[in-house]
Amino acid sequence: MRHYEVVAIIHPDQHERAEAMAERYKKIVTGGGGVVYRFEDWGRRNLAYIIQNQKQAQYILMNIECDEQTLKNLEESFKFSDTVMRTLIIRRPAAVSEDSPVVKKMKKNKEAAEQREKQEAQEKQEEQEAQTGKPPAHRKNRKSKNRLRRKKNDQQPAKPTKAQKTVNPSAHIVQEKAALSAVIGRHQRS
Repeated sequence: MRHYEVVAIIHPDQHERAEAMAERYKKIVTGGGGVVYRFEDWGRRNLAYIIQNQKQAQYILMNIECDEQTLKNLEESFKFSDTVMRTLIIRRPAAVSEDSPVVKKMKKNKEAAEQREKQEAQEKQEEQEAQTGKPPAHRKNRKSKNRLRRKKNDQQPAKPTKAQKTVNPSAHIVQEKAALSAVIGRHQRS
């Protein structure tokens, strides 16, 4: 058995039947003892030139392993189908099961579009909140987190600095007494 890559261009008006046709082609390959390693539907794409008065068509890619008789049956099914506009069958040295560059690019574009939509929705929400005078949710959460941190810091005893650690404790008491006597003296004078 040999490995092949099959690309079929399907008439754009028949895109509803494309899935059923793809299943039929898979059955032809597997029915002949072959294996379908990769199947990709690239969707509707622009053609390089007009084929049968069409500027767009749906592309299907299959990587298969089959014998010559199964390949001939597959070619005949393409040839006698009105929905298949063109086919290309290439022999490959080994099976290919990873995504094609076209699918990788489609996935990358889809992820970028989803990220853009998410960012636009967030910006729109921030605009609406700015108009109503409410702070955005992510800023509100940040402020409340900062408040909690401040409360925790206030509850914890202050850590002595290096200078405070080296100072004699009796000197610290003397300083406090002096400060208290100054305060008491001010009150007695008034």
